[in-house]
Amino acid sequence: MKIKHIGKVSTQRYKNLDIEKGLKLSEGLNIFIGSNGSGKSNFIALLNFLKESISGNNVITRDGVTNFVKAISNLGSSRILNATYSLPENIDLKFTFAVENSVKNQLSLWLSLFCTDKIFPQVLEEHLSESNEENNELFYYYRYYALSGHGTVFDTKDPLKKTAVFGIHSDEIGLSNIPNLLETPNNLPEIKILYDKYRQILDLVSSWRFYSANNMNLREIRNAEPEIGSPEKHLNPDCENLALVLDNLIQESIDFEDQLNVIMRDIVPQTKRIRPIRTGRTRISIEWHLQNTKRPLYLDEMSDGTVRMLCWAIILNSPNLPSLIVIDEPEVGLHVQWLSYLAEWIKNAAARTQVIITTHSPDLLDKFTDRLENVHVFEASNPEQTLFHVKTLSKERLQDRLDEGWELGDLYRVGEPEIGGWAL
Repeated sequence: MKIKHIGKVSTQRYKNLDIEKGLKLSEGLNIFIGSNGSGKSNFIALLNFLKESISGNNVITRDGVTNFVKAISNLGSSRILNATYSLPENIDLKFTFAVENSVKNQLSLWLSLFCTDKIFPQVLEEHLSESNEENNELFYYYRYYALSGHGTVFDTKDPLKKTAVFGIHSDEIGLSNIPNLLETPNNLPEIKILYDKYRQILDLVSSWRFYSANNMNLREIRNAEPEIGSPEKHLNPDCENLALVLDNLIQESIDFEDQLNVIMRDIVPQTKRIRPIRTGRTRISIEWHLQNTKRPLYLDEMSDGTVRMLCWAIILNSPNLPSLIVIDEPEVGLHVQWLSYLAEWIKNAAARTQVIITTHSPDLLDKFTDRLENVHVFEASNPEQTLFHVKTLSKERLQDRLDEGWELGDLYRVGEPEIGGWAL
């Protein structure tokens, strides 16, 4: 059984999200829409929390703090509890992974976090399980209870048989401790099976990449001359390593440079060639050659929107895509004419990997009228707007409007109730 992508995320009492039954994600394109404060960023933060909690070479970082503690701090510490509840209280999180060649089998990591105003949030309970929706079978690979102070690994053939016990602290995720089991004297087959599941989850999640147009440091992108030698194939969240990544991708794929130049001519028609160049012995920059110019231009001579589009072009058209690309408001700072190209890049990337996009742009949404089943609407669950649930758009429910010639962005502009209505 091999996992292929994150399939569903469920929460209880987490911030303002009302998704106890889970938000199902497509293995390709996922578009999030909804008013400001409706929980889109809170959902994305959960995915980043999982990555930060289990990624890295060591459970304990150099300063003696676990990856989980750092991740939960970034998430909001005890403030992750929905404001309508009083401390102390538990928050339940469930990350479910889809499995290759199966629509019924799923692998799930479940966490119950204990939040109080006296101590830092801790892992109260945790388990990794495999389930089958068809026959309701559920098998636990391991379970952990904070009160007992240890986790238990179960036999894959006899779910009632314990095969190993491992110690764990409440300020770390038990999944991160799985490699340590291989160092115990009882190196049993069941531990190896559990380790395989751990490696699959780690390999998938550590590849996730999160971007926001608002986090692009345009000044640093323009002036950065990163050092040659690092094997980076993905842009950092601030995109300051743009020149280095471009050079590495060109070295990896002989066709990528030509492809990038072709698609960027749609954005800047005068483009002859965009290429990375050496500046001195160890540094690298980017030259932009245009028709009818005596010298190449550099990024500090290009507009903000042009630099942003170059970043999106590399992120979405890379020959080396991550297992998940999350982009918050990619339309920021772009001319409306360029959104057609951006939408095509997003669709092409989603044909090769999992993509999540959040947007407030009707003009961008117009380009996804043919992908209504991939649009998830965050809308209020109660009049007080303290909770927000998520629904997926239905082409059938909007068919009458579509037959009249309406596009998705048009319906968003006029506050169509089916896609969330007007924000109050």
